Amino acid sequence: MTTVSPEIIKRIEDKILETLLVLQKRYPSSNLDIPTWKWNPMGRIAGRAHYIGNLVELNPDFITNHLDELINQTLPHEIAHLVSVKVYGLQLGRGHGRFWKSVMYALSPLGVEVRRCHDYSLEGVSKVRPRPYEYVCKCNGRIFNLTANIHNKIQRGQRRVCVHCKTLVILKSSIQQAA
Repeated sequence: MTTVSPEIIKRIEDKILETLLVLQKRYPSSNLDIPTWKWNPMGRIAGRAHYIGNLVELNPDFITNHLDELINQTLPHEIAHLVSVKVYGLQLGRGHGRFWKSVMYALSPLGVEVRRCHDYSLEGVSKVRPRPYEYVCKCNGRIFNLTANIHNKIQRGQRRVCVHCKTLVILKSSIQQAA
């Protein structure tokens, strides 16, 4: 486990309070509780929100190369999940849908971008699973590198679609064999 300085911990706790102050102004009728947080190495996942327990997990593997982004983007992103569920309920508020996005837009004064996923370098990240299977979609031949687990699910009939064009992704080697 990475040893974290008291200064970094203070920055995280200050960002939690700053984020909640902005959101409390936007949602004054909601009683927003200060979430607890902890470190948890999670492979390529930078952060995770747990609705039950009002908990945010942050991946300490990203501290070395992405400390500012982890504090200023990932942490508010995860807090937005907690607030979205608190304000709109579990059915409407969970995930990265329009209600979560509305909470994220409320954080724009803090410079938070409304993004679903991070694009941090994975250098120094532990437990990153290899993604040897290349899938493509119809929008500009976008390539998706998928794990063996997801590849096997697709081979058994599960459908995966491109988040941009909403078309099915197909195994790149199967396209080359058909040509």
